[in-house]
Amino acid sequence: MQDESQQSDITSTIKDRCSEWSEQIRVAAETLSRVSEQLSTLGLGPAADLVRTGSDKAHGLSSYLDAADTGSLLNDVEAFAERQPVLAMGGGFVLGMVAARMFKARGRGRSSGGRPSAQGGY
Repeated sequence: MQDESQQSDITSTIKDRCSEWSEQIRVAAETLSRVSEQLSTLGLGPAADLVRTGSDKAHGLSSYLDAADTGSLLNDVEAFAERQPVLAMGGGFVLGMVAARMFKARGRGRSSGGRPSAQGGY
């Protein structure tokens, strides 16, 4: 029973993070789209096309993250890791560093509790 509860918690956390990332990527894609339009207005067609392509890819990733269920997302990550092991390892390293920073920052906020920390700050 506990395993099912933990699996449910993990699944829920993954879905929540995917929703957050999807929203952030969508905002970035919209920004890139506006930059592309501005570049086009300035007569910088090749640069505008390049930025527009990035915007389109970002919109696609955002839509994918919104639509994908946890199982298919994990299967896609596994398939990518089999095709591109070096990129997968590098991505895992970067994600690990980001997660460590998040946990470290979260731990600082909880442990201080309004009292001075070991470093002498609050």
